[in-house]
Amino acid sequence: MHSAPETAVLRCGYSYRQGLEALLAAQGIMQVSCLEFGSLETIYTAVAAGLACSLLLRVSVEPLARQGRVVLHALPEAAGWVETLSIRHREQGLSSAHRNFLVLLQASEGPHWAA
Repeated sequence: MHSAPETAVLRCGYSYRQGLEALLAAQGIMQVSCLEFGSLETIYTAVAAGLACSLLLRVSVEPLARQGRVVLHALPEAAGWVETLSIRHREQGLSSAHRNFLVLLQASEGPHWAA
């Protein structure tokens, strides 16, 4: 079993927190200690300072990697999938454009589409 690193996560409701803990557990790293922060910028700072690791969207951390502040590690495809949803206002009807968009999504080859 590996020693548990500090992880940097957002407070309550941070979906990547569960993913990070599951990924570490799959590597035999248990009892992860979390540093909870209120903003992504604080997480970036903690990781760049070497205080913790985190799990974030590539697009949000690529600028930090280009600056040499952090190093990115690609995840296995199964671990890197993130559920993305199409949303609309609750009182607004489904427009024809949105309906057509949903039809295109359902017809896509994506392995994770759920109606």
